[in-house]
Amino acid sequence: MSLRLILSAAAVIGLALPVQAVIATPATAQTAAQQSEELDMEQASVRFKERMEAMKTDLEAVVAANTGNPEAMSAGIDTTIARYKGDIDAFANMMDTYFTTAIDGAETEAQKQEYQGVREQVVPMLRTLPEQIRAATLEYANAPK
Repeated sequence: MSLRLILSAAAVIGLALPVQAVIATPATAQTAAQQSEELDMEQASVRFKERMEAMKTDLEAVVAANTGNPEAMSAGIDTTIARYKGDIDAFANMMDTYFTTAIDGAETEAQKQEYQGVREQVVPMLRTLPEQIRAATLEYANAPK
């Protein structure tokens, strides 16, 4: 898996899932609190995508600067990912809370199951994202050019 692919996936998850993957109640039936919560999640998703794009740029610079020096490259990758791990963890926690609230407020069992299914997919993926990015970056860096 390429570095671009894994980071693009992270950005897409950050932007698309909270907005599109959840079937919300119609906007006319939403309370002001629900609308505010969805707006907050959408804004957090945009910020997360921006942070993932910044990490991608930083990782590309680490790879370019350390070609031929695997120890320095590995250390640079770890340092870069560590700088962004708090953002990933915070977003994963926000997604978990968002979906927990949606599950608790679901009007039907089908909605509840849908929210649960999305949460079970997204949150664990986000929590393992730093390791996935590290592996993909090393694979990318060590691939024959």
